[in-house]
Amino acid sequence: EKVDFYQDEMKFWDYKGWAISNLDVIEKEVMPMVDNLMKLDSDLNAMREKIRKDSVPISAQLGAVAERIGKIGIKKFDPQPMPVDMFNLKLSELDYASDLAATRKVRDSADLYLRQRLYKRQIILLGRVDSMASLLSKRDFDYESENYKTFIKNSFGSTDVLKLQIKSTGDFAVTEKAKKEAQVKSIEHALKWIVDAADSIPASATVASKKYFPLTLVDNSHTYGLTFKDSSAFAYFYTIAPSRKAVVKSNHRIDSTIFKRGRVPQVKSICALDVAQQVYYVAMYIGDGTDTKMLTIIYRVAGAKGLEWSKVFPLGGMPVEATLGKENGELLLKVSSSEGIKGVTIQKDGKKL
Repeated sequence: EKVDFYQDEMKFWDYKGWAISNLDVIEKEVMPMVDNLMKLDSDLNAMREKIRKDSVPISAQLGAVAERIGKIGIKKFDPQPMPVDMFNLKLSELDYASDLAATRKVRDSADLYLRQRLYKRQIILLGRVDSMASLLSKRDFDYESENYKTFIKNSFGSTDVLKLQIKSTGDFAVTEKAKKEAQVKSIEHALKWIVDAADSIPASATVASKKYFPLTLVDNSHTYGLTFKDSSAFAYFYTIAPSRKAVVKSNHRIDSTIFKRGRVPQVKSICALDVAQQVYYVAMYIGDGTDTKMLTIIYRVAGAKGLEWSKVFPLGGMPVEATLGKENGELLLKVSSSEGIKGVTIQKDGKKL
């Protein structure tokens, strides 16, 4: 404002008061804030070193650090502060490292689903690291170095070192993410097959085998069907374990004059199971039940023993329903024929009642 020197009372700016108020902000807010920034960066570096040496998860501590970042008050002076983005980059990197430490014991688990979930979660964590590094790489560090000269000098030494750290962290995230994605893809392929020595048996309806022909495939439970070697026919049975290794299995020769490779589409089957005790009955036949002389192959698979017995039964019709007896665990069949529905019981030892 203009000063009127003809007035009895002239008003001047109180430069002393203005200077004191600004000094007060610098001394009580800005300088402690800069100290807090450097202390936070030092603590984050110490946490990274602890994970590297001890391989222990620190997820609980990361939450506390995130709260400290929010309380610094830097956004009062800079709505998009570079140090906060740098802290978030380090936090995201530590979050991934902490997850690696927490899952170290299950990393080589035989459970493919467990490993798949683990890798997918880590891909998300690495994606956050990559995003934060990309965000920081777009900043004008010549401008940032003027605003945060003390922080950069004390925490990183120079702007070039800071930029190099951001780049190397981003490159690491991209490389690691690609590895995890390849591992997920490999597991997705492995989940489609049961591995039994040199053989691979379909565990998914999305794949086909030139050797194994599933009659039934229940996701993550069991599968059975026919396989052929030379002129011989075999009935196979496998549980579909999370490891996709052969756990409960059987593979036995059956009548190849009836069950021929060309007749696989005509083969019908029915199954009854007790998953808790790992007991499975499978009945296979060809026909529509009108032929009273139609034969049905029934076999029982149980736990580590695998095949317990396999027998041929003239049931006088076509089995349409199969259940297990609650008390004795025998096979209860409902058989359909031109005469109607009748019940047939097959005992655990393979005897027909």
